Amino acid sequence: MPAGISFETLHDIVQIVMGSENYHLFCFSVGDFGFMRDPMGYGDHDADTVIDPRLKYSNASFYYEYDFGDSWQHILQVEKHLSHSVDLPVCLDGRNACPPEDSGGPMLYAEFLHARKKRKGRVSRKWEHRIGTYWDANLFNKQMINTELKRYWQEQTT
Repeated sequence: MPAGISFETLHDIVQIVMGSENYHLFCFSVGDFGFMRDPMGYGDHDADTVIDPRLKYSNASFYYEYDFGDSWQHILQVEKHLSHSVDLPVCLDGRNACPPEDSGGPMLYAEFLHARKKRKGRVSRKWEHRIGTYWDANLFNKQMINTELKRYWQEQTT
């Protein structure tokens, strides 16, 4: 990640990497503080807050929740602070597809994966309305993600 980005920008980047459609609420939690578009209470701050002063140390962990209904919760970790600047966000590695929007949260998604495995990759009628007729849980395309990240970054910096 480039230095000096806000939690809002990090949210947009995570949405691209995860393949989400970016239409649900989100919150980053760093210690006792939350960062979201519309702060809701004591300890909450606007997502336009710059990240760097909040995460000064390598190995610092913080939390990201997306879609408060499905409650997709993620732990993010700062692996290293670079001594040189980075021009744009880049996905270095990954595996498997992320769950589709509105797939019901972690427990329902696990149920879907189990049902899909039993049906040798086919999707049952029970899941068609929620996920569609086909979902490739093994799909991961780093090149496509990085193309989208580059496009997003160019729009943000021009």
